[in-house]
Amino acid sequence: MFGLAPTYKPTWKVLGIVSALKLATFDLSYTAPMLGVSLYFWCPAINNFYFSYGMMGPSLMEVSTLTGLSTDGNYVSWSIEYPENDFDINFDSFSISNFIQNNMGSDGDPITDSEHVAVLLL
Repeated sequence: MFGLAPTYKPTWKVLGIVSALKLATFDLSYTAPMLGVSLYFWCPAINNFYFSYGMMGPSLMEVSTLTGLSTDGNYVSWSIEYPENDFDINFDSFSISNFIQNNMGSDGDPITDSEHVAVLLL
């Protein structure tokens, strides 16, 4: 990701995804027991925590505050912005390392748009 920044950071700024990319590469630490307890109260049917006193869910403003992501801006859709056949991306992978290996160019070659999109898909 960091190798792409010199070339693509201006594009990422225009698209408004710099904060999301920073968040994706941020090394979060967590406590496994706390995560387990949190998941115990999570209800995927309603996307909220379900406690004995009622439901509680994070608001959009809380998510924005915790992650640093903007809550306003333009809607972004893969299918509208970039048709699938515009990029040469190999999805025949069974692991992330295979996906990276299959879509990485040769050392010293300029980064292609397909490589850039493949990294953003991770």
